[in-house]
Amino acid sequence: MDRKKEIKMAYKNKPAVAGVFQVKNKINGKVLLGSSLNLDGALNRHKFELMAGGHRLAELQKDWKTFGADSFIFEIL
Repeated sequence: MDRKKEIKMAYKNKPAVAGVFQVKNKINGKVLLGSSLNLDGALNRHKFELMAGGHRLAELQKDWKTFGADSFIFEIL
């Protein structure tokens, strides 16, 4: 149990990295550009929303459903 607490504390104490990211559709070339003070969190949020079927950008969600998860690249620029 102590190891689990150590991992949790290490995650909480990890400094957030700010920057620019993109979500790119490899099939049609469409790109969502974004910036965040916490890149890991932003990319995780987009992935989660897409997988759950409730992304705030309807066009991106539609492409996700049409082309599938393997057609997208999540990158830190």
